[in-house]
Amino acid sequence: MGSTRRMGFRPGWITALSIFAAVVVLWLAWALVAAPLLASHFGDKVAALGQTGDIFGGASAFFSALAFAGVALRLPTARATRS
Repeated sequence: MGSTRRMGFRPGWITALSIFAAVVVLWLAWALVAAPLLASHFGDKVAALGQTGDIFGGASAFFSALAFAGVALRLPTARATRS
């Protein structure tokens, strides 16, 4: 633990990088393994399943906008506490 502090790393950065790496690995696993398996299993029904999933696009955009607004509202408070 002491050697990471000497190099300028903080434990928070290591955690963030680990989470980012895990997300990338899961995304690649989905793209390379799970998606082709599902496509071979469902066959022609994949297009219909895609259209069903498109129903949730509006909800996804709504929650993304809420998250962005939360971050935007939190930034001034974070800057004030750092000063």
